[in-house]
Amino acid sequence: MSLIYSEENFNVSNVSLCVYLFACSVAAVCIIRISLVLSLAMPQESAEGQQALPLVRSLVSRTPACVVFCNCSPRVVKPIWINFRGEPQPYADIQPYTGRRMTTYVGHPWMFRDAETDDPMVVNNKEMYLPALLENGQVSIANITLPVLTLRDRCLQVVRRLVPREDISQLEIARCLQDDLAQRPSIHADLRRISQRVEQKLLENRGQQNR
Repeated sequence: MSLIYSEENFNVSNVSLCVYLFACSVAAVCIIRISLVLSLAMPQESAEGQQALPLVRSLVSRTPACVVFCNCSPRVVKPIWINFRGEPQPYADIQPYTGRRMTTYVGHPWMFRDAETDDPMVVNNKEMYLPALLENGQVSIANITLPVLTLRDRCLQVVRRLVPREDISQLEIARCLQDDLAQRPSIHADLRRISQRVEQKLLENRGQQNR
């Protein structure tokens, strides 16, 4: 995805006007920086009839970042960009043990899912990949791998693949396990959980600063 920005050039002959415009531009930059910091700290206030934006979302950025998504797993992986509204936007699948060079932007989060089951994958041993700015145009490497699961969670994954959802209630297992099997993987649920964790961390940091 590419974002295009336009700028206007102008010439002035009056020195005082130049000084005035320069002061206005400095003030505008300060306001923009403050608003960006606030948008990172807490969700934006909702306007009338609009829902507040989630914490985990892409922010407007003019800084491109080159990255290679390396699928180091035997699964077909679906890369998913989290857009400016915090919504998942899927991209073309990446086949097992292959890679794809992408041009994204600093501050744009990505997640990766099993294309068949929607099970979450990990990227550089984390749930989410956030491109960073590298010097001299270096390319970042995002290694996508299978997560390390507990034996219980791995068994749930396997049973979900083998047993149709409508037949789960017929299994002679504990009701709590039937409920867990019925809960299919969901990137929306994962995004809500990550947003709650980020918000909790911000609140803890704010509490420590106020002490």
